Amino acid sequence: AFNPQGPEIEEEAKQKLLDMLEQLNSDDVVIISGSLPKGIDREYVRTMCRLISDKGAKSVLDVPNFRLADYEGLDVYLIKPNEDELKFILDEESIEENKYDEYLQKIQKAGVRNILLSLGKDGALYHGEYGKYRVNAPEVEVIKSIGAGDSMLGAFVGTLIKTDDIEESLCMACAAGAAIVSCEGMPDEEMIREMKKRIEIIQE
Repeated sequence: AFNPQGPEIEEEAKQKLLDMLEQLNSDDVVIISGSLPKGIDREYVRTMCRLISDKGAKSVLDVPNFRLADYEGLDVYLIKPNEDELKFILDEESIEENKYDEYLQKIQKAGVRNILLSLGKDGALYHGEYGKYRVNAPEVEVIKSIGAGDSMLGAFVGTLIKTDDIEESLCMACAAGAAIVSCEGMPDEEMIREMKKRIEIIQE
C-alpha cells in the first residue's frame, strides 16, 4: 500500500509524547496532522490539545475524523477542513454555500479559534481572530491533487506566525496550494510568487 496505516502506538510512546508537550511554551506551534494510527483515538488527541493550550502554545489540528462534539471544551488554534471534511464535522449529508457563515460559527463556538476552509478551485474562506475573508484562487490546470492541503496549511501557518499578517498569509496559502497542483513536482519560489499575483483577497 502507498499509504499504510502504520504500527500500533504503544502506551509508553503515547506518554513520552505527552511528556514532551509539557515542555512547550507560548512561542510554540504544534501541528497534529493526518489519519489517526492504531492506538491513538480522538480522546487522546483532545488530551494533547488541552495540554498544548495549558502551556500557552498553539495547536493546529488537521485530522479527518473529528466531529463538532470533539472540539467542545478545547482551544484549538486552527483547523483547515475541505468541504467533505466540513460535512463530516457537522454530520451533514450536504452543505449549502449560503450557510458557510453559520457552519463556521458553530465550529468556532465549539472550541476552534481560526478556520481556513478549503474550497478547491473556488479558493478558501477564513473565519477567525483576524475577521472574515474570502480568497479567490486563480484558475489553473490541475495536474495532481496530492499535497495541496498540506501545502496550503504549511504556507498559512508559517506566514502567519512569521508576519502576523492575515491577508499575506491567506495569499501565500492559496498560492502554494494552487502552485503544487499545477506542476509535476514541487513548485519553486518564482512559481509561487507569480501565483500570488493572481489571487484576490476579499474582507467580508
